[in-house]
Amino acid sequence: MTKVRAMARGEFDELQVGYLPPLDMHILPRAVAQFQKSAPGVKVVLHDLGSDELCEKLRDGFLHLAVMIRPSGTSGVGLDFEEVGSYPFFVAMAPGHPLLRMKTISVEALASQPLVVLTRRNNSEYHRVYANVLSPLRPNIATESDSINSLITEVGIGTVVAVVSQLFKQAVGKRTAVSTTGRH
Repeated sequence: MTKVRAMARGEFDELQVGYLPPLDMHILPRAVAQFQKSAPGVKVVLHDLGSDELCEKLRDGFLHLAVMIRPSGTSGVGLDFEEVGSYPFFVAMAPGHPLLRMKTISVEALASQPLVVLTRRNNSEYHRVYANVLSPLRPNIATESDSINSLITEVGIGTVVAVVSQLFKQAVGKRTAVSTTGRH
């Protein structure tokens, strides 16, 4: 954070910012706009990365800061975090999916559904989140997507569902339907 403050004072000319989609849809535009007002001479360079890669690039100094979900376990060791928001998780599914008829989706009903998830290679934190949501049941992973956009497409096809945050819900609008689970 010290380096970011130095940049705001004009001591540096470029700020490397990593982010985890879909956090870029809600938090990042406002934060970058506000920063650029206070430091108009600093170029902000954005990097769309997975949570593990964000932590790695923060540690090696390539990134100056990142907007991401706070990692659990050892991923975040040695990094400082400041909470800027909290968002509930939902189940995303295609319009007309049978789960939409349920007022609340039980964890058991969710665990029996074929899931689309982000690839573990760059999104281990996402895997920890949905494993926690489904615990002690095992998720039925049908496919892995390499990006939020491909995950949205998979959900839209109608054969899989996904565990997503409220930000995802806001980002996709009416292209998919979302419902709450019995656990928060």
